[in-house]
Amino acid sequence: MTTNGEPTSIFKKKKKDFERKIATFLDEHSDKILVSSSGNNFDMRCLKKALKIANEWKSQFDQIRHIDLMNELKGAIISPVGFSVKKLSSLLGYEDYEKQLKEEPVVKELFDRLKKINGRSYQKLAYAFALAYDYRLLNEEIRKVMIKYNVKDVMALKFIYETIYAKTHDTLPGLVDL
Repeated sequence: MTTNGEPTSIFKKKKKDFERKIATFLDEHSDKILVSSSGNNFDMRCLKKALKIANEWKSQFDQIRHIDLMNELKGAIISPVGFSVKKLSSLLGYEDYEKQLKEEPVVKELFDRLKKINGRSYQKLAYAFALAYDYRLLNEEIRKVMIKYNVKDVMALKFIYETIYAKTHDTLPGLVDL
């Protein structure tokens, strides 16, 4: 989420508060397009499920327009690495931001805590963040890294589209009158 173009943390105290804030945001911005990039509408399904469980889903939310950008991309290009934002952006020359963030002490500690809880090792940072949310392990340090990760993820998606657009149109999208 952003406020005035800046990333905003809406986690404060409790899961219920978070879900209520998401529902309020959707209610106040129902004329906007909800954009995700999982390639399988995962984000929208999870959002809807979580808000329904919390009794925060409203029938008018079904009318919110949603675009899964990776689904759009799948129909336009062939990728030797699949359609993960991280893998595709890396293939096109974007920094390996997940590797950088995994080096942060708070992230290493999170992976250790998760392994102690369920005996499994995790490689994907996004999954670790989701588990941290589920296991109520979030603290301000982890939230800050999550925000960095989300910003990098969104910027990687932007990079993918700009790079593909530039390769197919010999210019960047912002430099074209559409």
